[in-house]
Amino acid sequence: MTTEGEINLVKASSHIGMGLRMAVSVGIPRRIIRCLEHVELKDAARPVAFLAKMTVHQSLLVQLVGKGLLDPNMMRRLLDSSSPREVILDILMIISDLARMDKIFKPSRMHRGYKRIPQNHKDN
Repeated sequence: MTTEGEINLVKASSHIGMGLRMAVSVGIPRRIIRCLEHVELKDAARPVAFLAKMTVHQSLLVQLVGKGLLDPNMMRRLLDSSSPREVILDILMIISDLARMDKIFKPSRMHRGYKRIPQNHKDN
């Protein structure tokens, strides 16, 4: 038997998911990623936290990675020692979420033209 609180939690979860889908449909994640290129590090905590919340949903994570979430220059900047602690922790959380979903993010999907090297390949 479910309680009223459990029912409300399910309703709230579905509304959050719907809200995130709407945000993606109007391009908010892409805009936040582009915004991070220009915002000062001291002001990056909230946008990065918002992106970290979005990575919980697998479909959103795929889109965020496709929009440049893991751009090497941005990652280098956000993980710099001068970044606020919250930013570094959220970026590491995003990377951790990606690592847990590694079957989705094969190198061939993340980088066009990138081919996996066979395991029996030897460097000369």
